[in-house]
Amino acid sequence: MKKKFFCLCFAILSIIIQLPANENLREVEKKLTQIAEQTFPSVVVITTKKKLETIDNPWNMFFDSPYFERFRKKLPRQPKFEEPVIQGAGSGFIVDEEGFIITNNHVIDGNNEIIVRLNDKSEYSAEIVGADPKTDIAVLKIKAGKKLPFLRFANSDEVKVGQFCIAIGAPFMLDYTMTFGIVSQKGRQVGLNFYENYIQTDAAINMGNSGGPLVNLDGELIGVNDFIVSANSFAPGNVGLGFAIPSNMVKKVYEEIRKHGKVIRPWVGIGMEELSSKQKSDLNIESGVLIKEVYNEHPADKAGIEPGDIILKVAGKKVNSPKDVQNIVLEFSPGENIEFTIMRDKKVMNITVKAEKQADDIASVLRGGKEEGEDSGFGIKFAEENGEIIVSEVEQGSEAEMIGIEPGMVVISINGKKVKSLSDVEKSLKERKNELSIVVSDGIFKKIFTIKKK
Repeated sequence: MKKKFFCLCFAILSIIIQLPANENLREVEKKLTQIAEQTFPSVVVITTKKKLETIDNPWNMFFDSPYFERFRKKLPRQPKFEEPVIQGAGSGFIVDEEGFIITNNHVIDGNNEIIVRLNDKSEYSAEIVGADPKTDIAVLKIKAGKKLPFLRFANSDEVKVGQFCIAIGAPFMLDYTMTFGIVSQKGRQVGLNFYENYIQTDAAINMGNSGGPLVNLDGELIGVNDFIVSANSFAPGNVGLGFAIPSNMVKKVYEEIRKHGKVIRPWVGIGMEELSSKQKSDLNIESGVLIKEVYNEHPADKAGIEPGDIILKVAGKKVNSPKDVQNIVLEFSPGENIEFTIMRDKKVMNITVKAEKQADDIASVLRGGKEEGEDSGFGIKFAEENGEIIVSEVEQGSEAEMIGIEPGMVVISINGKKVKSLSDVEKSLKERKNELSIVVSDGIFKKIFTIKKK
């Protein structure tokens, strides 16, 4: 009898103990369904098409020949082979009611057509506002004719390892898939992109999730899903190793692209390397970064920073790797002052560095101060070198090459305006978009050329 009574009491106690747990689980379940309802209208599915070079029927080369002139009207022209198209897919999310969308650069890069589908099944053609390959972020714009729901940014610096997170996207074209996990680690650097500070998560991410949001329990963006590490490259799938670009980095890139059409970054001009445990011990410091190189006449050099200095803090934040320094510097804009706390000869001091505009092609600057410009759209690339603008590259087979423009020529004016910097070039090109009038010097003569838009 006592045994039965004990068993009954134990069963009742077990039910009582489980009740709060079940209620807590129901609250978690309710929260997750609310997040789905809240975020799905702001998430988009992106499909792309990339047209390969049109392939003519090889017989058409004979029909186009002048020798067939007399027969051309009598013989039917041979049809073109079907135009090959590569299709792709990814995810994205709306960040402004006017229709601005963030996704990964690798989702849309090189595509001729980009279609955005919303949660209500409506589809829109998207234009590229700008892209930043260095962080793998791109900004799109659609014209929906109405105000759209959008995601809000969370502060990714406040994200903690172990907190819950939700990934949303279209893995394998399975629209609006939501997966649940935790933040596994922060500050990951894997060597995939030029700038990295990844949030690692075990929330299931697969092909097609790229560009989709990683959100917190408030439905706010903490990262943009970028890539996964898979156990098998022949059958890539989720193994619990997903990586997202942190929201603070994404927000900075997005704001720059909306403002300038590209990202304008700060530059201080130093080369760095990590300190060994022995070096830290000898210096009696817990963290720091060694300055190995200082580029002449660049901001750090002008401010008085020297090779051999140890960076202890940047803007008051401790640093322990070159990436730490890089990520803090990227929080600033060209023209702003950045305070470096350094150690020199075991003495600690503060040095203020005024950041300058980073060149689009950093490597060219480090090779000798030559800043590459963007393609003009006329088959010519310009560069700034030794205080002059030069023709750095001429596209093979372009009109510019055929009329005699050559790399190395010094550019005197574009569209009637003298140019002394790449910003002058950009302004001159914008004034007359379909025609380029350029005066150059080949060292002997000054020459003027006019080129139509290619």
